[in-house]
Amino acid sequence: ATGDSGSASLYRQLYERGRQWYAAHLWNGEYFIEDRGEKGKSGNSIGEGCLSDQLAGQFMADASGLGTVIDSDMVARALKSVYRYNFKSSMHDQENTARAFALNDEGGLLNCTWPHGHQSDYPLYQAREVWTGVEYAVASSLIWHGMIDEGLGVVRTARERYRGYNRNPWSEVETGRYSARSMSGWALLPALSGFRYDGIKGSLAFSPRINAGDFSTFWSSGTAWGVFSINASQLELRVSYGTLMIRQLSLPGQYPFMQLVNSVPSGARMERDEEGILLRFGKGLELEAGASLKAEFSGRPTDVNGTR
Repeated sequence: ATGDSGSASLYRQLYERGRQWYAAHLWNGEYFIEDRGEKGKSGNSIGEGCLSDQLAGQFMADASGLGTVIDSDMVARALKSVYRYNFKSSMHDQENTARAFALNDEGGLLNCTWPHGHQSDYPLYQAREVWTGVEYAVASSLIWHGMIDEGLGVVRTARERYRGYNRNPWSEVETGRYSARSMSGWALLPALSGFRYDGIKGSLAFSPRINAGDFSTFWSSGTAWGVFSINASQLELRVSYGTLMIRQLSLPGQYPFMQLVNSVPSGARMERDEEGILLRFGKGLELEAGASLKAEFSGRPTDVNGTR
């Protein structure tokens, strides 16, 4: 993007080396563990435990639009393991000598478990705590990688702990009130909406993962924010603040042929391939606050399973 090919080459080499090392040294067949060289050492360690935020880097890559940066099958299996071993519908049988952010019949995602034993002499003392910041990050990752019901289940359980009668709905406790880590909850918006923005290319993309036939979401870019909505008959991209310059808009293939109904540059055209629909706007379409891009469908959108 910046034209610094020398740095790009160096970072690409570091990425490839790190990617290979990560898989070779930390993958146990189900999930990623702490470096095996740490096994048996004293200290506040994880060892062969299943850490809920073992894919924190992958979460940041997804949130930044970089896609899957390590083996996609490993990512999927690791996420499934985190959900299988660390997500609890009740805390009745969970011992916890640290802070209690979930109690009794409340559920949550434990920070770390040792499903196959091999717990170190001095394990992570916060292992049985639940942190909404980690829960939302894991939930977003589950959604990004196709496990939508599991992701929404983690969110639902976390929010059940903050219903008002039990805890403040607007103050998720961790290291004090209003924990900054909980802001990872914002990642649920791009995860569920499939929203991506590339300021260099001037491209927007939406791919709703729920309610595809009647969906609406907030979106934000570096220069503007607004609302995107799509239903069985039309879509609308509305700018509520700022100025948005776009050159293309991408949608998934479940939506049928469409036609633009408001004034756009004369070079606007629609393309369709196996990846979906792409609306191109020639040299660019500038939308000011209060303006909208609208399109109408000539048929009905299909749902995520391909049925109408």
